[in-house]
This record gives sequence, C-alpha cells and structure tokens, in this order.
Amino acid sequence: MTGAAAATPLPSRRLQRLTAATIAAWLLLLAVQRLVGEGHWLALTLTYGPQLPLLLPGLLVLLWRLRYPGRQRWLALLLLLATPGLFLDLRLAPLRRSGSPVALRVLTYNTYYGLAGAAAVAALAERCRADLVCLQEVIPPAGGTDPGPAIDAAFAGWHRAAGGELRIFSRWPLREAHYVELPAMPRLFGYLRATLLVGDHPLAVIATHLETAIGRETFEHGLRGYRRDVARWHEFRLQQAAGVLQSAAQVRGPLLIAGDFNTPPRGRLYGQFAARYTDAFAAVGGGTGYTYHRRLPLLRIDYLWSSPELRPLSCRVLPTPGSDHRPVLAEYAWR
Repeated sequence: MTGAAAATPLPSRRLQRLTAATIAAWLLLLAVQRLVGEGHWLALTLTYGPQLPLLLPGLLVLLWRLRYPGRQRWLALLLLLATPGLFLDLRLAPLRRSGSPVALRVLTYNTYYGLAGAAAVAALAERCRADLVCLQEVIPPAGGTDPGPAIDAAFAGWHRAAGGELRIFSRWPLREAHYVELPAMPRLFGYLRATLLVGDHPLAVIATHLETAIGRETFEHGLRGYRRDVARWHEFRLQQAAGVLQSAAQVRGPLLIAGDFNTPPRGRLYGQFAARYTDAFAAVGGGTGYTYHRRLPLLRIDYLWSSPELRPLSCRVLPTPGSDHRPVLAEYAWR
C-alpha cells in the first residue's frame, strides 16, 4: 500500500496555484462578459475579441492538471467540458422535427463591397434555394466601382428593395420598403425595412448593418485614444441598435431581422435582441457558427432573428470565397 501510494504522482504547488488562478480567471471573465459587457472599455475588449487566444494558456494549464488526482482535477475537467459552450459558442444542432414544411429560406450576407462578384452572390442564392436574401456592404470601396448595379442585374426577376449599403431581394412580392439612416462614425449606417407577402402571410423584414465595436481607427492614438474611441463607438452602436429595435417593436405580426451586427453572442447589446427575438443559429444551429473572418473564422457576428410567429428549422454558415464574412442561411416554418 505504501509503495502504491508513493507511486501516485501528485501535482506541484505551482501547478495547483496555476490551476486555481485559471479557474478563478475564467469565472471572472464569464462574469465580466455577462454582467459588465460593453459597460467598460476593457470588458468590451474581452467580450468582443476572439475567445480562443484568451483561453489558450488556461487550456494548457487545465489539461496539464488532468494528469494528477485530487478534487481540483474534477473542477478542471468540468470547466474544460463547459468551455466550448460557455466561451467558444459551440453548439449541437437539435434533431429536426419531422413533418415541418419549410415556409421560407433566408440568406444574409455581407458582400464586402461586392468583391465576391455579383454573379457569385446570385448563384449562391440559387444554390441555397433562398426565398429572401439580405445583403450588406453593397457599396464601392474607396476609389472603386459601385457593385450595386451589377448585383441588381444579377438578381433580375426578384423583387428588390434598396437603401444605403443594403439590399433585400425576395421571390415574394414586396408591398412597401423604406430606408432609415442611423448615426454612425465615420460612415453612414442604417436599416432597410420591407413588407412582403409570403403566400397568405404578411412578413416584415429589417435588414441592417451595425458599426463595428472596435475599428481600425481605435488603434491609431494609443491606449488613451483607444479607450476614448471604444466608448464613443459603443454609444453610436447603442443608438443604432435602439433604432432597429424601435422599428421592430412597431411590427404587428411575423418579423425577421437580418444582417451584420458586429456583435458576438454575448454582452448587453446581443442580450437586447435575444430578449425579444430568436437567434436562429443559437436555436437550431450546430458547431460554432463563426462568420468572421472567412480565412480564419473566430467570431459569430452575422445573425438572423425572428419573432415568435416563425419557428427556425435549421441554420448554418456557408463557406464562400470573395467576402471577409461568411453567409448565414436559415429555414423557417410558420407556427
């Protein structure tokens, strides 16, 4: 017995302290993201930034700790098992119910100034058999050509609504559409609201693009400038989100909200939408759903939201060349 006990490896005090510090740091990070969110520049940075680089040192410590027995080992194991869902947005797609006919297929895609090519964007919509397509950044890059006319021509035969950098293309007739400009810096952002008739069902659609939380300009004036600019940009984003939510609150009946929200699925701004509408990927998606950046996707910032009259059946992110974003496709049924 003595020899067996002596042969059992024990963790060093340093490893125990590192493990305890990792567990405490991760729980603190989770609390900051859920409770503080965008309320402080540092909390916003931790909330909106890619999570894997933040977690990697702690992951190595916890994996190292699993080699040794003790109560701490089980805490490390539990945290490791919870990490994909708590921090990395990993989800298991639920089993699809049988007998639920697809009423509507919706595609949202930030086209990155149309650099994916008009024909490629239209071909993507056809391959997906999309009924409704919401596009963002259909504007020319600096000194470049406006992609709008080519994209409009590629969607010939579709019903179209346009405003600012936004497009809505629908196989169903559009009743009305209008564009509302939202405050933004340094560019103009807004939302495009349209009403269409899907069979006998009226459906309101809001397409939008919120300003990024941490833009390139925020890094140009050092830490002090970064803190100032992040706070200012956050105030503009709150105004943008409030404008979209106010418009959505006026809708009586089925509603879809689609676009690039530049917001990960955590924090207060995400919570404002999640408290009112269903995030299609969170409800029925599988995997991480990361939509940005296409070459090394680490963030989910593009969304399809729906009101209770619509039930999401499936949602997935599509790999496609051209843009820096990946498109999101969801299928819906009427409740």
